[in-house]
Amino acid sequence: MQELDRLERTRAEPKAAYGIFDLSQQRSALIQQRVDAVKRLAETVNRADALRTRLAYLTETRPKLPSQIASSQTETNLVAVHARQALVDLREKEAVMAVTYDPHHPLLMRLRQQIDMVQKELSTMQDTSTRISLSPSPIASSVDQEIVTSRAELAPLQDQASRDKELVGSITDELRHIEQADMQLRILDSRIVDQNENLKMMRQLYDKARTEDEMDQAKVTSVVQTAHATTPDKPVAPNKFLLAVGGALAGLISACGVVILATITNRNFLSEGALERFLGLPVLGSIPLQAPERRRLV
Repeated sequence: MQELDRLERTRAEPKAAYGIFDLSQQRSALIQQRVDAVKRLAETVNRADALRTRLAYLTETRPKLPSQIASSQTETNLVAVHARQALVDLREKEAVMAVTYDPHHPLLMRLRQQIDMVQKELSTMQDTSTRISLSPSPIASSVDQEIVTSRAELAPLQDQASRDKELVGSITDELRHIEQADMQLRILDSRIVDQNENLKMMRQLYDKARTEDEMDQAKVTSVVQTAHATTPDKPVAPNKFLLAVGGALAGLISACGVVILATITNRNFLSEGALERFLGLPVLGSIPLQAPERRRLV
């Protein structure tokens, strides 16, 4: 019983050390947690690898893209349009004044000078003007934005992968500790079962020994001398007449039994009537069996 008590205390030590309450449920829960953690780690690593590959491609492609693009815009030259309209108006006015005034009239000559000045200005002007402007490239901006986004997403993924690896390692250590504790508990349970069997056997032996001891004590205490032993007058001898009569009766009964058994087991027909009863046919004749004559030696 002291050994059982010591084994029980020893069995409680790994349970308290590893926090084991229900071994099978804890093992199942830890295995499920490890499966989930490994799956999450694989997804995180795959996503991080995909982001690294995309980031490397974008980083390699970005220098090949221009940061700005030039755009040209063609517009109508309003100054030239107004100048042409003014030239038309001046020529119409010249035609009207040429009819009224002398060709050398000062007003007409001044008008013609204005027409020459407008023509000279028109010769230096163009009907349209092209304006070139620089603007950020939308493709380059999109690539830069994706690079920044990928780097921002990659950093927490790396941290998540590190945490998942630590979680998988800790769960694996807990499973290893549980397996070690399970092995220790199995050994202790086996020893406890053996000790219980030994204790049971010892109790049975103890009860048997106590019963025998009580019986021996009862026998000793129940022996009482009631009378003194006396010597017989004649020696003890067997009764020969009774034995002879008994032997004769036993032999007679045995002989009758042998005869009855031989009659029952005999398959020969002892009479013609027995044969007729057995076959259901009449017997027409019988031939006696003669023993063969023995040859005499000369």
